[in-house]
Amino acid sequence: MAGRASLDVAAIRLVDVPEKARKLLNLLEQSKDPRFHALPLASQRVAAFADTVNELVYDILISKVRQRLGEVSRLPIWSSVEEQTAFALPNFSSYPQAYVTSVGEYLLTLPQQLEPLAEGISTNGDSNNEDAQFFATEWMFKVAEGATALYMEQLRGIQYISDRGAQQLCVDIEYLSNVLAALSMPIPPVLATFQTCLATPRDELKDVMKSDAGRELDFPTANLVCKMRRISFD
Repeated sequence: MAGRASLDVAAIRLVDVPEKARKLLNLLEQSKDPRFHALPLASQRVAAFADTVNELVYDILISKVRQRLGEVSRLPIWSSVEEQTAFALPNFSSYPQAYVTSVGEYLLTLPQQLEPLAEGISTNGDSNNEDAQFFATEWMFKVAEGATALYMEQLRGIQYISDRGAQQLCVDIEYLSNVLAALSMPIPPVLATFQTCLATPRDELKDVMKSDAGRELDFPTANLVCKMRRISFD
């Protein structure tokens, strides 16, 4: 009875202040919306805190990749040339360089490195186990995408690349592409274009770009590779 009386008194008071009554009715209507937040500022702060935590986790996970890829565009191998000798030497296949194998191995071990974080989510329930798996996969993709973006940024910074350098870079890109494929990630068109244009002999690249196969290339990237390889369209 006391509660009912309190409500009646509140209703009487609201009759005297119609503006407050309208605000209350509007608030009650808004509360029916599943997106409604009773404490919008608190919700915004929680969201901002979550974003900050996510950025921190990402920065930590990507830091090793940044370190390994930081000077790739300036590696001397890109402008190196074959040494001329008086003897016919056999051609040896190039192997991926340490910078890219280090990044690739790191990406491949990310699932294991994320296990401690995922265990904080996972319990005996199947639903929580699925959440933990999704968490680990999502972060693995984020870091792999970030690593690929950093790598392509470095490739765009190469000023000149010789035929020998092109051969080596093609091998490096192929290695990273295989790592991305192993992680079930698509190969970005820009990265695929770099590999195609670097693998193509210098005197054939212009014809490839003008052919039907050239339609599958990312043209700005293909033009950039031509510039790196000192190929003129004049």
